[in-house]
Amino acid sequence: MPSGSKGISSGEWGTINKLAVSHELTNSLNIGYNIGYDWFSKSGGEFIYSAALGVVLSERLGAYAEIYGSVTNTKVLQINANSGLTYLVKENIQLDISAGSGLNNKMVYISAGISYNIPL
Repeated sequence: MPSGSKGISSGEWGTINKLAVSHELTNSLNIGYNIGYDWFSKSGGEFIYSAALGVVLSERLGAYAEIYGSVTNTKVLQINANSGLTYLVKENIQLDISAGSGLNNKMVYISAGISYNIPL
């Protein structure tokens, strides 16, 4: 739904649709992949994809690498990659850091965060 202030919202109606799949390859190696189609009222649609490999490094430390992107309605293929680390501080608190870059487009990001799982 178009909501939010100018610069934050695209002002368009749309849908974001994904099929998300994951597999445990070994006790410490996982693979996940997504495919989907996003559609927005003014800009049209695009196919989206991702594939990620996650590795358990220790009881508290994990790492991942991901490739992802889209094919726009103008048939432009965008390819991006990122990787990151996660650290489980306590059973319900996790720290993470990640960085990514466009492989065939201008995109760079660095991120750090903390997650808190609220028990229900």
